[in-house]
Amino acid sequence: MITVLLGLLGLSIVVIVHEFGHFVIARSVGVDVEAFSIGWGPPLFKHKGKRTEWRIGVLPIGGYCKLKGEDGFRAALEQKLDFIPAEKGSFYSAHPMKRIAVAVAGPAFNILFAVLVFVIVMAIGITIQTAPNRIVLASETGALMKGDEPNPADIAGLRTGDVITAIDGRTIRDYSDLQEVIASNPGKALSVEVLRDGVVQSLVLTPRLDPNSGAGVIGVYAWVDPVVASVKDKSPAAIADLRPGDIITEANGKTIRNTVELMEVFENANGPVNLTLMRDATTVSTTIVAKSLEEAGIGFVGVTRTDKAGSLPEAFLMGVNETISTFSLTIKSIGLLFRGVNV
Repeated sequence: MITVLLGLLGLSIVVIVHEFGHFVIARSVGVDVEAFSIGWGPPLFKHKGKRTEWRIGVLPIGGYCKLKGEDGFRAALEQKLDFIPAEKGSFYSAHPMKRIAVAVAGPAFNILFAVLVFVIVMAIGITIQTAPNRIVLASETGALMKGDEPNPADIAGLRTGDVITAIDGRTIRDYSDLQEVIASNPGKALSVEVLRDGVVQSLVLTPRLDPNSGAGVIGVYAWVDPVVASVKDKSPAAIADLRPGDIITEANGKTIRNTVELMEVFENANGPVNLTLMRDATTVSTTIVAKSLEEAGIGFVGVTRTDKAGSLPEAFLMGVNETISTFSLTIKSIGLLFRGVNV
């Protein structure tokens, strides 16, 4: 319920900013604004200003900007007139270029608002919980993306344990960076730098389009060390006495190097999973009764990253780049929809 309310609040802010853009430019080019409302429906409150009536609607969703004479075109059609009635200060009395400016102002203000929000976020800083930029090949778990066709990661020559450090010249700091670049470049050949056994290698990787999401995918998981970070209360892991700091070294007799291998053991087990742990340099054995790693209630140590600009100009540039990136991804998604791809 809270998620729905927050979604409606966000949508309302976007609509109000959009309508405010129409209002500002209309007033600046001489088009009268008869009413500006926050919310829809009958007004709970209204105030008649010198040039505009200000309203708060009964439905607190979105809003609207009513321009003088904005219904002139429809009225001309209904009355079968060969001209549009246009009194002074009305929308259709303005020069065509001014009308275009008023129409474009809404989306333009939305873009400027997005830049402002991103600039503020980058100036304050945002903390991201993610995973390292070390990978596990999905094919080693038997997860092929489509039939028996090799995954792009396998075709490129990537290996489990590789650390992806750069893609097309962009530094890859963690798994979130990797996902972002891969998702936004389906079908594009990417130059990849990989750290393998202390040696940097260069590969060419072409993400494949996932028809279910519209994003590029390559067939890898994040390598997360099997170090317990948290245990949910009353979960199977808590009952088995797992503790933060424990290192899981074996599961049902199989050596565990990362959480993907541990997840696979849980999924293939037909009963309890026997674990061997390292706790304060001591070997501990325990048993968990759970059908999946998620059900077990174990949280693992990941990577925390804080994105924060060092100065206001840097925050502005980061905000502009994030806006362009988001806008570009949206346009790509719309294009994929017309190609019959789910996004």
